[in-house]
Amino acid sequence: MVPDDGGEDIFAHYSTIQMEGYRSLKAGQEVKYDVQQGPKGLHAENIDFNSEPER
Repeated sequence: MVPDDGGEDIFAHYSTIQMEGYRSLKAGQEVKYDVQQGPKGLHAENIDFNSEPER
């Protein structure tokens, strides 16, 4: 993922996407998330959608 304000990319694992069923993100889709520092760099936690995701 790429923050709106630029900066380094943030790793996103599907298990942190807050939705039922098949968890996926589309290119360019806007989401909100918390950022954590991990052993391999920044990663997203609690990924949620700014609006209802398209199916």
